[in-house]
Amino acid sequence: IGYYHICGVDPSVLSGTTFNDFQSVFSGAWGRITRAIETANKYGLGVLIDLHAAPGKQNNDAHAGTSEPAKFFSDKHSREQTTHVLCTLIKALHAHANSHNPPLANIIGVELLNEPAPSSDQDLQTWYISTIQAIRQIDSAIPLYIGECWRTDQYAEFAERNASLGPIVLDHHLYRCFTTSDISTPAHEHTRALSDPGASTPSMLTRVSEKVGRSGGGIIIGEWSGALNPGSLTGQSWEHAEYVKAQLELYERTCVGWFFWTYKKQWGGDTGWSLRDSVGGDVFPDRVGLRRTADIVKDEEGRKSRRDRVQKEALGT
Repeated sequence: IGYYHICGVDPSVLSGTTFNDFQSVFSGAWGRITRAIETANKYGLGVLIDLHAAPGKQNNDAHAGTSEPAKFFSDKHSREQTTHVLCTLIKALHAHANSHNPPLANIIGVELLNEPAPSSDQDLQTWYISTIQAIRQIDSAIPLYIGECWRTDQYAEFAERNASLGPIVLDHHLYRCFTTSDISTPAHEHTRALSDPGASTPSMLTRVSEKVGRSGGGIIIGEWSGALNPGSLTGQSWEHAEYVKAQLELYERTCVGWFFWTYKKQWGGDTGWSLRDSVGGDVFPDRVGLRRTADIVKDEEGRKSRRDRVQKEALGT
């Protein structure tokens, strides 16, 4: 979501921002977000809320909210306003979850910033710490996810050093279709590089998963796809499917979760980027993970008790 999508909860999130004059445009968004959470809960789906567009823009890409240059890391007001936005979001999610009986239990966390591009890691990590501290005054238990700027080991060390802040989950995005190196690498080599436990990416994910796991956190692949550049393909029908299989096996083994980008596109037929088309084209399997063999007994009190116990053990409290 963008920060402007929660102005229906608190208009002050727009104060001093590019969207200050557009409350009437976005004020209805929050109701749509909460209905989506409710629908997901009905079908047993967890929801991770990701702040994709922050005041001042956290990176120079258009998906950070505007076509303007990013100023998040050079503008104190933008950073402080984003902390305010996230605190407002946490309060609103908590209130909405507890407005149901029993409370909604499918909000699995909040990601503070999508793909931040900081002037320095110290600048970002300083903001992470102050913002997480502010959020923990509101909700001490909700898992918080952070973008790691594709410097995963460094941010794993950050999470380990700051275990007292509560559960921190690293979000790593993985694509192999954009760079010059990606384009010149054959599909089978991309697949091998993700299948070989001793290769760079599997080694990194195993190493980081163990490190952040010791402090009660984890790592997710917050974005990935089956897409490969035409320069990597030889026309074999199995290339995309083997590439997807290698990723699934790696992420299931080393990560606490993953998110395929994206569910569907405007036009059909793209088995690299559209999950629906990928499943329909036998590129993506129609089932991943465990199969339910019996009805699940809902035990909200037991679930909360187990969650609290695991958290206390992880934090040593």
